Amino acid sequence: MTPRELFLYIQEFNERLKMQQELAIIQAYYTAAFYRARRLQNLETILWKFREMNKSQKAQTPEEMLAFAKAYMAALKERKG
Repeated sequence: MTPRELFLYIQEFNERLKMQQELAIIQAYYTAAFYRARRLQNLETILWKFREMNKSQKAQTPEEMLAFAKAYMAALKERKG
């Protein structure tokens, strides 16, 4: 596996995780909406806050990605002995 493939795999995993979290928020929202008669906050506002919170994470520089890939490969070599 090349560093690029590893990066794409991790990126896809993170996107899938975000989508699962967003679906859980939507499910909780509608569960609460059906459960009680009081008015809830707009779902778009809640999801916007969640998305903004996740955007604040800084993207890695190419040097940081290379350092991670080297450390990962070294850890794999140690495991194999």
